[in-house]
Amino acid sequence: MNSVNNLQKLEQEVWAYCLTMANDPQKRYESRCDFYRQFGLTQEGQFGYGNSELAFMTWEMRGRLVANGGSPWWSAVNLRFIYYSELGARALEAGIPIPEMPQPSQLWALYIQNRTESQWYRAHNGSILAGFEEYKTLCVHEVASEQSFINIVLYRLLYAQSMADGWSDLDALGKILADPRGDAVYFMTHLSDYYPPDYPMTSAEYKAMFGAVHNLEEFSEEFFDDVVVGTEFKRLYSRAGNENLAPYLPDYLTDGKPSYPSGVPVYIGKMFWLIRIFRIFWKWLFP
Repeated sequence: MNSVNNLQKLEQEVWAYCLTMANDPQKRYESRCDFYRQFGLTQEGQFGYGNSELAFMTWEMRGRLVANGGSPWWSAVNLRFIYYSELGARALEAGIPIPEMPQPSQLWALYIQNRTESQWYRAHNGSILAGFEEYKTLCVHEVASEQSFINIVLYRLLYAQSMADGWSDLDALGKILADPRGDAVYFMTHLSDYYPPDYPMTSAEYKAMFGAVHNLEEFSEEFFDDVVVGTEFKRLYSRAGNENLAPYLPDYLTDGKPSYPSGVPVYIGKMFWLIRIFRIFWKWLFP
């Protein structure tokens, strides 16, 4: 049997495996623990490069995965992500040439061969982006606040990759904050103003994320999103699209503003006046 037939058979087997956990977020989580015990460069009791992914998935399990009455879009993207990583690992073990694998799985195979921070981000983000592209039609049915939040989650993820690769404005500090082996994601997902746990988000969570600024946490969220990241969307999406084998990614911007899934900018907040001033100074410091 040639490698093409082997790959087709393996694709069917891996997807069947994924379907066994389609309605079981805990089983999904345990599958990722198993994956990183083998491929995370782990230390005893830890998951190495899987630490940030598992922290984020713990947040997803609080409200957005389907078994908790959550979002079909979040659930579909998450399951597809698991599929691509499992397929990459199993195809590599089966001796299937990397160029014959689906592109997101190629990135996982390359990560397994060379387990570095940069390669992990390419594999992880490439698979997430593939899910974004494949499930656009599901995202269209999300309410406006959730669509806007999905765009926020996306550009934060892309910016984390830019920090890890050393080409963000935050330089050395960024590399520390973006290390997927660290605790930054765990910390951030426990700040409700950054990652509201409820689905759909409550009115209080909506106001904290898109309304007026009332405290330091809300200010820091707006500063990071609208000043640090928001001043370089075009560069960020273009470079991340190239590195993650996602040439469609720049199309998620319209007139320089995030516009996934419909092509119409969906940001529904109002930029705080002080944030506007900081944006001017930030652009001057980091042209």
